[in-house]
Amino acid sequence: MKLLLSALVSLLIVQATSVRAECLDDATNFAVKLCGELNNAGTRTQLSGKADADASISKWISAFLKIDGKVEGNASIDKYVGPVRDQLTQDRFNVISCRADMAKIAIELQCKKKVSFKTCVRPEFGINNWQSTAEREGSSGWREGGHTQAEWCGELAAIALRENGVSGDHTWNTLGSGEDRKKEWGKASYNYKCKVQVQWNPIYNVKTDPLCGIEAAGN
Repeated sequence: MKLLLSALVSLLIVQATSVRAECLDDATNFAVKLCGELNNAGTRTQLSGKADADASISKWISAFLKIDGKVEGNASIDKYVGPVRDQLTQDRFNVISCRADMAKIAIELQCKKKVSFKTCVRPEFGINNWQSTAEREGSSGWREGGHTQAEWCGELAAIALRENGVSGDHTWNTLGSGEDRKKEWGKASYNYKCKVQVQWNPIYNVKTDPLCGIEAAGN
């Protein structure tokens, strides 16, 4: 288990002056900011072993929160350590889980409330499917050597996207490809064939997350 916190500490301390785990919206913003910085900065460092990792994370969280004097002692700090460590030691950092865990802890510790979050659709949650799909098939015409089927498929996909007026998020894939070859006067020429599918107008995932807002907060 190798974690990278040293460079992150100074970065977060500088930015933490405007981030407070004080109450509800502030606590939510704290979680979004903290987990966003973890996600952007990377999760690897030269530390090894659970004890070293926990000590470093505890020191880092403490420095982050003490900027505004919102920490209520080591017992409070310890409650942040586990979720942060669990996220940092995974092969892939899950910013959504980090936000939910950290926001709940911050609200319960600083606001003394139990909280649940709303469910919503947002681009940050990733793409679930696509609303619009089109297929395009065509050949490149005879070309000299130095080109490939994949190159023509990419050109054909770009044509399909332009024909459908697509400028936002999109994807495409090859449904089939091939080529004809001929040789004249010692020079080979190729006619590439391809069929592509383009997709656009994304349908984003639905998540229960601090980014959606607070559903309810009780005592």
